[in-house]
Amino acid sequence: MEFKICENCNMIFQYIGHGEVICPACVQKDDEDCEKIKDFLIENPNAREEEISKGTRISLKSIEKLIKANKIVVKGTNATALTCNMCGISIPSGRYCADCKRKFAMDPGSTGRSGGGMRFIRR
Repeated sequence: MEFKICENCNMIFQYIGHGEVICPACVQKDDEDCEKIKDFLIENPNAREEEISKGTRISLKSIEKLIKANKIVVKGTNATALTCNMCGISIPSGRYCADCKRKFAMDPGSTGRSGGGMRFIRR
């Protein structure tokens, strides 16, 4: 195993080799934040991000990060301005729309960008 620096708190931790580069303490905090947000949304189903932030005392930045990580799905009146990284349409969570995920699954070499694919830097 190798050691990495957490993207959230900059602490060194033992990285298990896959997934986000986030320490166990930050993973636990994210899980606790998700539970707080879930509980808040049960009582306030149409709350917007700003209301969720005020009601839970979780920063907007953290809420957006959880949405992008697909830990929170935003629907209806509380939808954010997230867009698909490939085609640009509005999406409720994550980084890609369902169509682009499906296209990528069929042809992993297509990234939707001109000249896509992996590149190597010559030294």
